[in-house]
Amino acid sequence: MEEHDNMDYFYQQVVQKDVSRRLQVGQDLIDYLNDPQRSPDVEQDKPRLDKTIDELTGWINSSNFKMFISRLKKIPCLG
Repeated sequence: MEEHDNMDYFYQQVVQKDVSRRLQVGQDLIDYLNDPQRSPDVEQDKPRLDKTIDELTGWINSSNFKMFISRLKKIPCLG
């Protein structure tokens, strides 16, 4: 288990305003949530999970995310 394997770490990462950092931590969060051995605190800390999901949802609905996706689609090999 890595030292940042807890919901508090991921919550702190997603509340940052740094878009590139949010994108970097995204796959780590997915991997963390998909591995019950790494994420036992998810069941015990539902409020932290809820807050993390709320932050992610707000970001996805924001114009920054939408602009990022629209620019990403302009890159032929990625879009």
